[in-house]
Amino acid sequence: EVLAGETERKVGEPVAAGDVLIQGNVLLEGPMYSEQDVGWQQVRAQGRVEAKTWRTLQATIPLTALVKEYTGRERTLWSAEILWGSIEFYGNSSISYEKYDKITQDHTLTLFGRTLPFGVTQVTCREYTLSQREVDVEAARTMLEEELLRQLDAILADSQGQVLRTDFTARQENGLLTVTMLAECQEQIGVTVEREGETGRVYGENAAGEGDGE
Repeated sequence: EVLAGETERKVGEPVAAGDVLIQGNVLLEGPMYSEQDVGWQQVRAQGRVEAKTWRTLQATIPLTALVKEYTGRERTLWSAEILWGSIEFYGNSSISYEKYDKITQDHTLTLFGRTLPFGVTQVTCREYTLSQREVDVEAARTMLEEELLRQLDAILADSQGQVLRTDFTARQENGLLTVTMLAECQEQIGVTVEREGETGRVYGENAAGEGDGE
């Protein structure tokens, strides 16, 4: 859709990045029955260019994952906070667990509705191990497809585009699941590019110049 300027492109014609689709050179035709044109007028090219595009996006996830399993062993450590500092009731004892979660809970003491300058901190250490587990391939594939659709929506938001069709393929290789999406889209691809040269009107039968292009 040309609002200002001229185009030699036709609907359905393939274009590549960097092609000038709407140019700022407008030919001023001479009077009827005249064999000479008046010249070229340079304007700021304006218009809207909607195109059918194809985008390929890809995402990968491992087919195995580390799963945390608690052993049932845990240890609770206590400390007190008073006016002049902290007192640890567990002394210099250390945790022998190789892997563990640490859960900290602070308890504030009150008396007759007033908060006392004294508190107790409880630290619980829960031991766990890690083991390799195979992931659900179908669930992983669905997750990757949804992620690729979110990425595509974010890309098309800038170009006011819409998705016409999507095709997904998946492959498993070297312990990885790879999902590829081929998307057919409709989006606005026009970008205004400033071109060097004077604007206005260039006179002469063979005169030509360059204006802004889109």
